[in-house]
Amino acid sequence: AAVAAKVTGRIIALYVEEGSRLKKDQIIARLEADDVAAQRDQAVANLEVSRQNLEQAKAELADAKASFEREKSLLTQEFTTRAAFDAAEARSKKAMAAVSSAEASIRASTAALKAANVALDYTLIRAPFDAIVLTKNADIGDIVTPIGAAANAKAAVVTIADLGSLQVEADVSESNLKEIKVGQPTEIQLDAVPDTRFKGEIHMIVPTADRTKATVMVKVKFLAIDQRILPEMSAKVAFLSREVSSDEQKPRL
Repeated sequence: AAVAAKVTGRIIALYVEEGSRLKKDQIIARLEADDVAAQRDQAVANLEVSRQNLEQAKAELADAKASFEREKSLLTQEFTTRAAFDAAEARSKKAMAAVSSAEASIRASTAALKAANVALDYTLIRAPFDAIVLTKNADIGDIVTPIGAAANAKAAVVTIADLGSLQVEADVSESNLKEIKVGQPTEIQLDAVPDTRFKGEIHMIVPTADRTKATVMVKVKFLAIDQRILPEMSAKVAFLSREVSSDEQKPRL
């Protein structure tokens, strides 16, 4: 995976180098975030203002309801006018609407704060899965952008790989397809490690043929991952009719 930022920004901290082992969600790099942090602080302040407005609206509603109940009781005894009663009723309804508006304002401010926190989190570049760093494509001070189209801007910060998911891609002749099947045992020999043969099995037979070479790609997975196995290495695969016993693995003259 070529790990890039979701937003455009300047790298102010880089915590990995080639060969670094990463855990999922580990922070790889940090972008400058002063403007985003200020927006988050503003969203926090707006939420607090909304909460205080709600408390004020609730207090006004309590007073308006009490006044309305008094006017209602006085009207039944004909100790007040109809106009005063109508005014108290209108004030009560207005106070109820103000409470509803304040509650809606809190929901809007909460959503704005959530968006600000998400934007702030975008300034942290994290590892999407457990992996090892293959290449470092940017350094502290570089500007990174998601599309990489700006002048002097980098796209990917690092390139990482999950070495536990490495597979061998082998081209098998169409005439030999009848001899192989998924789950069949294999032996893998790497040009970089010629003295060792690694156990494997067929993971997938890709259902597409290459017309120019008359071959079909077969993906073979390692049964045990070795630290000497690296991406893009050259490999040869022997497809076996059965598992190799322990005695057969020892060379003999």
